[in-house]
Amino acid sequence: MVNLASYTSGVGHPVIYIHGFCENKAIWTDFIQLLPQNYQHIAVDLPGFGGSYENKNYNSVEMMAEEVFKFILNEGLSKPLFVCHSLGGYVALALAESHPEIFNGLCLFHSTAYADSEDKKRTRDKTADFINKKGVDTFLENFVPGMFFKGRREMLAFEIEHVRKITAHTSTEVASAVTLAMRDRPDRTNVLESAKYPITFISGKDDELLNLEDNKAQFFLPKQATINLLSETGHMGLFEWPDKTALMVERFLKLI
Repeated sequence: MVNLASYTSGVGHPVIYIHGFCENKAIWTDFIQLLPQNYQHIAVDLPGFGGSYENKNYNSVEMMAEEVFKFILNEGLSKPLFVCHSLGGYVALALAESHPEIFNGLCLFHSTAYADSEDKKRTRDKTADFINKKGVDTFLENFVPGMFFKGRREMLAFEIEHVRKITAHTSTEVASAVTLAMRDRPDRTNVLESAKYPITFISGKDDELLNLEDNKAQFFLPKQATINLLSETGHMGLFEWPDKTALMVERFLKLI
């Protein structure tokens, strides 16, 4: 049995796409089509999400990272590149800490190597409690729009609804458990500092989930870093500015 569900497009050097919290591989479907198809684009469902709903290894970021590692071994993928949104970046950084030799490059798409602050940890506790009491559907009503820049939410109503439909497949149990897994992840700035491969950052200047001022110092830690800052952008650049962010990812792919 395959440990993680996946979607593949194109043929060439492997690029693994890892989705964010309450998402699944479907967030990448349209985005991947904007990229050159002379790469093997592989979007995976993390444990508990999407088609990987039977995989129960979602109680820590490290457990999820090991499932991605098993997937890479099972598929015989050599030195993949990684493009990772939010939670996906946390998973990729855990994987890079335990298995740095498999990496050819890492794109952190609205993500960070820093651990949660104490305030953020308390917010995670409240979020998990809310999800357990009210259910994931009620949580997503405000969470999904909040990922988009507030000044363009009306314009992006179709995209917001599309993301809402994708996230609606997440179970309450998984959403609560992964909230606490994100809370408990350690600082992994050491991974950025020791990376022997290119790292690209894509960040929204108006991201309400991942404040730019709190996270921008990480941009200067890797030896090989490319920094992309998006104006009028929240936490969902791949939907807020798909063509623009696809060009950023394409430039990242061509670094190898």
